[in-house]
Amino acid sequence: MYVTVIGGATVDIGGFASGELIAEDSNPGHVRICCGGVARNIAENLARLGVETRLLTIVGQDVYGEMILDNCHGCGLDGSQVEVLKNFATSVDLALHNMSGEMVLSIAQMDAAERIDPAFIDRREKLLADSKAIVLDTNLRQNCIEHIVKRFTGIDILVDAVAVSKARRVERVLDRLHTVKMNALEAEALVGQELSGAPGVESACRKLLQHGLARVFLSRGADGVFAADGSGVTRFSSPSVSVVNDRGAGDAFMAGVVYGYVNNYSMQDTTRFALAAARLTLGHEMTVNPDLSVDAVIRTLKEFGY
Repeated sequence: MYVTVIGGATVDIGGFASGELIAEDSNPGHVRICCGGVARNIAENLARLGVETRLLTIVGQDVYGEMILDNCHGCGLDGSQVEVLKNFATSVDLALHNMSGEMVLSIAQMDAAERIDPAFIDRREKLLADSKAIVLDTNLRQNCIEHIVKRFTGIDILVDAVAVSKARRVERVLDRLHTVKMNALEAEALVGQELSGAPGVESACRKLLQHGLARVFLSRGADGVFAADGSGVTRFSSPSVSVVNDRGAGDAFMAGVVYGYVNNYSMQDTTRFALAAARLTLGHEMTVNPDLSVDAVIRTLKEFGY
C-alpha cells in the first residue's frame, strides 16, 4: 500500500534577514539552500511519517536535480519514477524572509512541473492504478490534472491548491476529487466570492462540498483551520509557535491530511494531526523539518492538549 504524489519539485534558496528589511539595499542575514516544491515537500513529509510514498516529478540533469534525488534516498522516499531531462534546468524557488521568518517575496521558476503531461502519466499507469491514493499539487497543468482525474476514477485524489493563480485548474473536476486543501484566497478563487469572516468561510466550505468533495481544509493561517465534511464545518485553532520559517508549513499540513486519510482517522483527529505537523515545520528553518516523525507529532499534540 503506497501513496503517489505528483507535482512540483524545486530547490529552495532562502534569504533570512537578521534585521529590519530595507528595500533597494543589501541586507545582512544568512542564506540556506534545501529541497522544496509543494508535491516534493508533501512526499518527503509523508515518508518521514512512515507512509510508503512514490514521487512523480521532473528535474533537470544538473546539480540541483542530483540534490533532489539524493534527498529522496536519504529520507526513504521512492524517487525511482522521477524523470531527469537533459539540457533542462531543475526548478528553483528564490525567497526573501524578514527577521520574523515570514516570507516577503518569492520568485519561482517552475518550468519542470509544466513538462509533466498526460504522456508522462500514461507511462506510469500501473504505478498510479495500484496506489492507495493520489496526491496532486496545482503546479501541474490543467489538462494534466483533468487527465489524471478522468483516468483513475477508482482512486481517491487529494489536492493542494498551491496558489490563487493555479487553484482554478481543478475547478472543472471538483466533483471527482476527494479532498482539497487551500487558503482563503484560493477558496475565493474557486467559489467566486470574497470570504468575509467566519460565516463567509463556512459558506465557502459548504459550497465546495456541494460540488462533490468529501473533505475541505481551509487554512486561515494564525486564525486556524476550517475543516468540513458531510457532518459539518468545524473551526480548529492553530497552536502558537515561534516562527522560524513559514514556508513548508502548509505542505506539512497536507501531509498530515494524507496521513489521516491513509490511517482512517476521523476528521477531527486528521485536522489536529495535520496542525501539529505544520507546527513542527514552522519551528524549523528547513522547508521540511528533518525531525518530523509520528512520535514528534504525538508529543506536539500532547503538548497542546490535543
